[in-house]
Amino acid sequence: MSPPYLNYALISDAFVIDVAGGTTILASRTPLTISPPDGVDSAVISGDGRFVAYETVDPLATYDTNNASDIYRRELSNNDWVWVTRRPAGGPSVTGATQPTISRDGGFIAFASISEEFDLNLSDTNSTQDIFVRDMSSPGITRVSVAPNGFILNADSYSPRISASGRMVAYLTDATNAVPSDTAGRTDLVVRDRTRGVNTRANVAPNLTESSAFIDSPVLSADGKYAGWNTASSYAPGDADNAQDSFLRFLASNISLSNISPTSFSTSTAPTVTLTGVGFADDALPVVDGQGVSISNVVVNADGTSLTFTLALSAGDSIGRHDIWARNPGGASWSAAGAAAVGRTGLLRVG
Repeated sequence: MSPPYLNYALISDAFVIDVAGGTTILASRTPLTISPPDGVDSAVISGDGRFVAYETVDPLATYDTNNASDIYRRELSNNDWVWVTRRPAGGPSVTGATQPTISRDGGFIAFASISEEFDLNLSDTNSTQDIFVRDMSSPGITRVSVAPNGFILNADSYSPRISASGRMVAYLTDATNAVPSDTAGRTDLVVRDRTRGVNTRANVAPNLTESSAFIDSPVLSADGKYAGWNTASSYAPGDADNAQDSFLRFLASNISLSNISPTSFSTSTAPTVTLTGVGFADDALPVVDGQGVSISNVVVNADGTSLTFTLALSAGDSIGRHDIWARNPGGASWSAAGAAAVGRTGLLRVG
C-alpha cells in the first residue's frame, strides 16, 4: 500500500482488494487517513464496489458519544463517510448497533441494535435486539423485525442479510410471533418483504411444516427469492450423516428445500446464494484435493461467475496462515489474492 492508505494500527482493519488492478485499499481509514484506534469489525462492501460499511467503537463523528459500536459507511473513491446508526432525530443511540449488511448500490444498510430510539413509530419497551434498515438518502430508519400485525417481536433478532435492491431483509430470530403458528420455540430464518409488509419463514421442513432444528449462517440471494442456512438436522430426503449441511429454499413457491452441500464425511459451513449459483465451505475429504484444508467466508459475486473464500492449509503452505482466493467456477484456474500457492483446485462445488 502507499499513502494516503497508511495503517498505523495494530488491530483489526478492513481492506478492499482490486484483483484486476492488483491494488489494496485500506477501507477502514478515518477522515484523517489513518485507522480507527480500536479497529473495525463486520465490514461489508456494496455490490458495485463503491461503498464499504463497518462497525467500530471509535467515535468517527463529532456527536458519537455513546462509547458503543456504531456503523459507518465510506465511499472508497473520495473518502466521504456517513454515520449510519445515528438516531433519526440526530445524535447517538444509547447502545449503538452491530452486524451491518448493505444493498448493491449502498443505498440501504440493515443492522442489529437493542437501542429503542431508532424507530419513532413504535413503542419499543422490551429491550430485545431488533433489525433496522437505514435509507441512506434520508435520515429515516425503519424496523423490519416486526410481527405480521406490525407489533414488536418478543425475543431477539440478529444476523441480518439484505437483498440487492434493499427490498428484502432476512434475519434470524428467537421470537415466536414473527410468523403465525410458531410453536416450536426455536430460532427461525424470517424474510421480510419491506414493500408488501409480509414475513416469510424460510426454514420449514420439506412438507412445509415448522421445524425444531437449530439453524445458523443465514444467506439471501441478490434478488431476494432464495434463502439459505446451515443445520446438522435432516431437512432433506437422504440426509442421514448427522453432519452440518447447507440448505436452500425458493421462497416464491412451495418448492421443498434442497441440500446444496454434497454428501460428505464432514461438515459444510457459510453458504452464499446468487441468482445463478451457490457457494459454501466444506471440510469433507471427497470435496478437497487433500487433507488438512479449511475453507471459510465464501462469497459469490452477483452473477455467479466468481468465488472468493478464505483458505487455510495445514500442509504444503509454508506461510501457515489463512489466505484469500478467487475462482471462476466455469474455469479450471484459481488465483490467490493472498500468498498461498496457486494450483489447488476442486475445493468448492457450485450449484
